[in-house]
Amino acid sequence: MWQPQSFYGKYLLDQPVIFMGENSIKGLYNFPGSRFAIIHGENVKFDKEIFQKAFKAFDVKFITKSWKNEPTLEDLKGTLCELEAFLPDVIVSIGGGSVIDGCKICRLFYEFPYFDIEKPNFNFLSFKTKFIAVPTTVGSGAEASSAAVLFNAALNKKEMVVHNLLRPDVVVLEPSFIESSDKTFVFSSALDGIAHIVEGYVSNMDNPLSDMLAEKGLQIFYEELLKEDFCSIDFLRLQYACYLGGIIQNHCIVGAAHAIAHQLTGFGFPHAKAVGLLLDSAINENSKDVKTKERYETLFRHCGIKSTKTFMIFLQKMTAFSIDEPLQKKIKKVLEENIKNDSFIQNVIDDRGGKGNPVPITKEYIENIVKVL
Repeated sequence: MWQPQSFYGKYLLDQPVIFMGENSIKGLYNFPGSRFAIIHGENVKFDKEIFQKAFKAFDVKFITKSWKNEPTLEDLKGTLCELEAFLPDVIVSIGGGSVIDGCKICRLFYEFPYFDIEKPNFNFLSFKTKFIAVPTTVGSGAEASSAAVLFNAALNKKEMVVHNLLRPDVVVLEPSFIESSDKTFVFSSALDGIAHIVEGYVSNMDNPLSDMLAEKGLQIFYEELLKEDFCSIDFLRLQYACYLGGIIQNHCIVGAAHAIAHQLTGFGFPHAKAVGLLLDSAINENSKDVKTKERYETLFRHCGIKSTKTFMIFLQKMTAFSIDEPLQKKIKKVLEENIKNDSFIQNVIDDRGGKGNPVPITKEYIENIVKVL
């Protein structure tokens, strides 16, 4: 179906088929396909037998992703070679944002090996393989996104390939993949999902329909992450909130916290933790604009959060638990050193992930954010 590009603020994309809940992977039993390639991260723990039984297929191959952290074109080659040798008609991605994003690009080059990523043209492309995403975090939102994020090692920054065709055909929200994670991992990944919602809500790409999704998503994050007993958290609800956050970032883009955090990838800092640490300062800086301040207050009020101050206290607690003090100091030190670097500043300003920021991102703006970290 034809879908408009670059007008995300004016419509809502059709969404993938979503299977959700305990044992939801079994919903794929009659999914059409004969050769399933299951690409997963090194640290993802799952029972392979469950997947072998879940698919009514002639052959199932498990592939450990060839990239370590954020995918680069060079690092994707190992997985791509395995796909070309196996010739799957269905690709399944199990993992967090970097796994799902890497699989999007692998699928692209598997079907269109001469695709020029520097001058992307999707006009005459149509995928034959089906793509299934099984997220194992509650923050990235890659399962709902039209973007595939890559790391450009030469320029030391993140870049994106964006088109609606890159979105998965099916998403499986299986809470068992999250329940075995430790509390720090869950909370730190949730910071990214929260940032997608908060930054997307105040974005300069207004979308009243996605606003309602944002309000519900943040409400869920707030209610679940405030629970004192970690075992009482409803992980499926967190997956819902993460998915809603993915829709928000896909339509409204995000803002300054993401734009700066994307540049920190090259220094080895985890994306979600960097975003979480910067979000507080970005909210304060954006709130100097009266209309943006009112938008924040509207969001928090509609989520059942008393005030912006109440949310900031919640965010600071989340950050303190997820990001230890030594890491916070390292991130701050790197930022303080690099805001003197014109190319670093320009990379932040040019970052596609920050184009939704409600206030223009300037050198002074970036310096103000780093100053109060």
